[in-house]
Amino acid sequence: VCPRCGEIHSTGEGKLKRAYAISMRAWCRECTHRFPVVVEKGDILGGNKILVDKFGYDWTEPKRWDVVVFRFNRERNYIKRLVGLPGEQIRVVHGDIWIDGKIESKATDVQDRFWVPIHDSSVEEVGQVEPAWDASPGWVRNGSGWDFNQIQGEGTLRYVRGIDNKYNYNSHRGSNAGINSPVRDLGLSTLIRATPEPGKSGARLFISVHNSPSEYRWALPFGTGEAQLELIRKDAQAVILATAEGFALQPDHQYLIEVQVVDRRVRLIVDGQLLSDIALPATEIGSGTATRSRGELASSVSIAAKQCGGKIERIELSRDQHWTLDGIHAISSPYQIEAGRYFVMGDNSPSSLDSRYWGSFARSNLLGRGFVIFWPALPGRNEIGFIR
Repeated sequence: VCPRCGEIHSTGEGKLKRAYAISMRAWCRECTHRFPVVVEKGDILGGNKILVDKFGYDWTEPKRWDVVVFRFNRERNYIKRLVGLPGEQIRVVHGDIWIDGKIESKATDVQDRFWVPIHDSSVEEVGQVEPAWDASPGWVRNGSGWDFNQIQGEGTLRYVRGIDNKYNYNSHRGSNAGINSPVRDLGLSTLIRATPEPGKSGARLFISVHNSPSEYRWALPFGTGEAQLELIRKDAQAVILATAEGFALQPDHQYLIEVQVVDRRVRLIVDGQLLSDIALPATEIGSGTATRSRGELASSVSIAAKQCGGKIERIELSRDQHWTLDGIHAISSPYQIEAGRYFVMGDNSPSSLDSRYWGSFARSNLLGRGFVIFWPALPGRNEIGFIR
């Protein structure tokens, strides 16, 4: 339990199988507070207990991204996420799943299951020395958000912390476990209201996701015109990749705007409505996987204002599930899944024993679909809920 904000965190058993207690440093995902904790044997409650639908697959075939339960051997059943189907070739590339030589893009409703929260501007942070955001003059922090005045020019608010594959659950493995690859698939959600300077047709709001060396920027005009998605690189001219036809900001109107870069696609969602979903060009396959200079971030997000002023009520930042290059299969080359067999992976990718290590399993071993967690259900640790 975080002593600062009260957030409850689970962790792996680690060395507790061999010792009476283990000391570790925990990191609170909510307020960023870092604190020491000693976990004793009595603190271990065991894993989640789940209900399994054992009949659904009798008349329907398993679907990709289902959470399935299967017989691993005579003594043990596993629960993992189904990622590869019979007859397919599968490979993990830059944290994404590739099927038959093409990146597998998750639908928006499926993607909602995979977002991992990184930052919420409404949560007071106490653990980090350096601030999460760097703001140009004209941006002033106000509660959970910012007031901005760029009537006479242009200014930017940018997230300046590195984004990695950190899970508190893996504390016993060491601080660097599973974070060797930058995480580039990000989702930004903001509640924002703005008003342009009267008579200035060039007034814009810009919302960007940065995958070094590229920037994917939505330019949002006021009143008339159409929102445009721009691909910006320092070594080339800006390219317009897409437009959101008929959408422009109305002055002094509050919007919930979401920009997502995931599975090499860029999405714009406004007030819950998907306005654009466009695939990035093939030249962007490697963007966001490395940096060109020391101190540069592989991925980030920013909001900029030009010739307008307004208020941001809140910003939430999330990252996609990032599959790591652990194991043997589907890592350095495609893995062929045989007929009647399935390839599964664990959501806790840096610490999951799954098909990357032991390959596919037979349809006859499939027991069903996990759909409800019913334990633990304790006052301090209630994890009852549907499995997504």
